[in-house]
Amino acid sequence: MTYLLTTLAAIVYVVLIFLLTKTVIDRNARAIAYLKVFGYRPAEVNRLYLRSITTTVIVSVIACLPLVVGAIALLVKVVFMEYAGNFEIVIPPAQLALTVFVGIACYGVVAVAHMARIKRVPMALALKAQE
Repeated sequence: MTYLLTTLAAIVYVVLIFLLTKTVIDRNARAIAYLKVFGYRPAEVNRLYLRSITTTVIVSVIACLPLVVGAIALLVKVVFMEYAGNFEIVIPPAQLALTVFVGIACYGVVAVAHMARIKRVPMALALKAQE
């Protein structure tokens, strides 16, 4: 059951990250077209847009770990409030490292998809009249 929930959470995470980063790239499509017209190579354009997003994703995945652990501990306290006894919450560091790895790997899939998306932004978009 845990693997099923983990897979479902990873799928939801990929979809959410994809939609958020797609919004950023779509809003900056004209700027990406300008960069292409001015002679920037595709790797440079990818670096400009995906590096900041990548840094934000990695920092947020790592920074949210203490919040998630605290939320789980609070949830367990609330759920087992009626029981006599003390339930200790132990999350091994290997599990936290795996969580970070899966989050970054899922983002890597999204980043590769967006590299292709950035490559498909037409240079003609820079020449169109703005509305």
